[in-house]
Amino acid sequence: MFDFVFDLFSAWNSLGLMLMSFVFLLIGGAILGDFFYWRMKARRVVGTIVSVRVKGGTPPEEEGATEEPRMVRGSGKNEGEAKGKVMFVLFFVLFPLIFAGIGGYIGVDYLMLSANGVRTHAEVVRNEESYDSENGSTTYKAVVRYTDQGGYVHEEKDSFSYGGSPSFDAGSRVDVFYYPDDPSHFAIADFWHNMAIAIVFFAFGIGFASIVPALLYFGGKVKPKGARQSFRAGQRPGKRYDPNEYYYPVYEYKGRDGSLKTYTGTLGANMLAGCLPGRRVTLLVATRRDGQDKVRRTGVLGLIFGLIFLMPGVFIGHVALQNFEASPAMLVLMLGGVGFVLYKLFGVVQKARQAGVTFEKIKKEFKFEGVTVSSKGGGEDGRDLTQGEIAARMEAAKVQARFVAVICLLVGCGLLGGAWYTGQDMRLFMESGITVDGEVASIGSRSSDDGYTYYAIVNYVTREGQSVTFSDSVSSNPAMHARGDQVRVIYDPSDVRHAMIDRGIMNWLLSGGFGLGGLLLLWAGLYNLSLSAGGRRSSSRRM
Repeated sequence: MFDFVFDLFSAWNSLGLMLMSFVFLLIGGAILGDFFYWRMKARRVVGTIVSVRVKGGTPPEEEGATEEPRMVRGSGKNEGEAKGKVMFVLFFVLFPLIFAGIGGYIGVDYLMLSANGVRTHAEVVRNEESYDSENGSTTYKAVVRYTDQGGYVHEEKDSFSYGGSPSFDAGSRVDVFYYPDDPSHFAIADFWHNMAIAIVFFAFGIGFASIVPALLYFGGKVKPKGARQSFRAGQRPGKRYDPNEYYYPVYEYKGRDGSLKTYTGTLGANMLAGCLPGRRVTLLVATRRDGQDKVRRTGVLGLIFGLIFLMPGVFIGHVALQNFEASPAMLVLMLGGVGFVLYKLFGVVQKARQAGVTFEKIKKEFKFEGVTVSSKGGGEDGRDLTQGEIAARMEAAKVQARFVAVICLLVGCGLLGGAWYTGQDMRLFMESGITVDGEVASIGSRSSDDGYTYYAIVNYVTREGQSVTFSDSVSSNPAMHARGDQVRVIYDPSDVRHAMIDRGIMNWLLSGGFGLGGLLLLWAGLYNLSLSAGGRRSSSRRM
C-alpha cells in the first residue's frame, strides 16, 4: 500500500511537469505558428505612418482645466502619498547608494593597499568552506600565511568568498599587500579577485540610484515646444500629457489595384516613438475573401515571445519525459483526469440546456455566419491626433526612447557579463569534473512566497570509493525527480561536495538565458536609440 501511495505522488509530479510543458509549448507554438503563418501567406508592402490614433487619456475639451487645490498638511490622503513617495525615493536612491558606497570603500581600500602597502610572498594553507543548505551552494575563503617585515608569521582569512570552487587552491603561492603598522590588514595581490565585487556594487548602485533622478529630470525639466500643459487633480504642473494614452499608428499603403489604403494598427503603446508619422515601414497585408485587408507590421517580437514560452516548455518536457514511467498509479491519475474533464463538460452542457442555449443561438449572437473583419484596426473608437498634438509629444517621445535605450544597454551589458561568467564557470567545472552515476536518495523542500519547491538529494560514490551526498541546486514544483531515480553526476575531484546533476545541454540554460536576455536588451536599446535620433527627421517630413 505504501509503495502505491509513493508511486501515486511520483505519477502526480510527472503529470504536473507534462501539463506545465504542454501549456508552455501550446502558447509558444501558437505564437510562433502565427508569426510564420503571416510571413508565408501575407504579401509584403512598403507603407508610411501618416497619423496617430489615440485612445484613453484626457479628452481635448478637458485640457486646460485648472488644477484642484492640494490638501493641507495632516488632511489624510496627500500626507500618506507624500510618505509613500519618500519611502519610494529612499528605497530606489538611498539603498542603491549604500551599495555603491560599499563598493567604493572596497575598491579604494584595495587600491590604497596596493599603492602604500608592503608586498610579500604568501601561501594558501587551506580554504574555509561555508555551506548554504537553502540553495545547496558552497562558498570558499582562502586562508593565507605570510611573514611581515618584523619576522612575525600571520595566518589570516581573505575578505572575499566565492562560490563554485576555491579561487586559490590550497598550497598555491600568492603575493599579498599589507600595512607595516597593521600587518593583519592585507589583500591578495590579484586585481579582479578584489575589485570584481567592488565594481559590481558601485556600478549597479550608481545605476539604480540614477533612475529616479533621471525620471524626475526627464519628467519635469524637459518640456516640448508648443506643448499644452494639462493640469488635473493629483498631477503636478508641467505634465505634458496623460500617461494613460495609448497610441496606434495609422498606415498608408498601396493595395493590389494601386489605390491608397489606410489601416489603423491593432497594437497600441503608451510611447509615441514607435509610431511617429513619416516613418516608412514594411507591412504584411493579408486580403480576406470579402476583400477586407488585415495588416500587420513586420518585426521579431512574435518570434521572441514565442521562443520565451517555447524554450521553458522544451526544458520542462525534456525533464518530464526523462522521469516518465508507466505504472498503475499513472494510469489511475490519467483516467481520473479524463473523467474530471468529461464531468465538467457534461455539467456545462446541462446548464446550457436548462438555460435554453443552443448552438444556433450562439451562432446568431456572435454572428459567426458571414463574419467580416473591420479594416479600422484596434483604435477605431479613438481619435486622430492633430499635427499640433503630435508636435507637442514628439520631444517627449524622443527623451523617453533615449532614457529607455540607456537602461536597456546598461542592463543588457550586465546580463551579457553574467552570461560570460556563468558560462566560463560551467565550462571549467565540466572540463575538470568527473562524471559518475548517482541515485536520488530523497526529496527536499524549500519554502517560498508561492509555496514550496522540491529538489533532489543525491548520493553518489567517487572513483576513490567515497560516498557523498549533495543537494541539487535546481528546485521546482512539482519535483523533477523521484526517490530512487538514477542520474548522472558531475563532481569536482578537489571538493567532492561540489557536484551537480548532469542535464546535458540544459546545463547551459542559465548562461544561455542570461545571454539571450542580454542580446534582446541590447537590441531594444539600439532600437530606442535609433528612434530617439530619427524622431525629428521623420516628423519634419510630414509636418
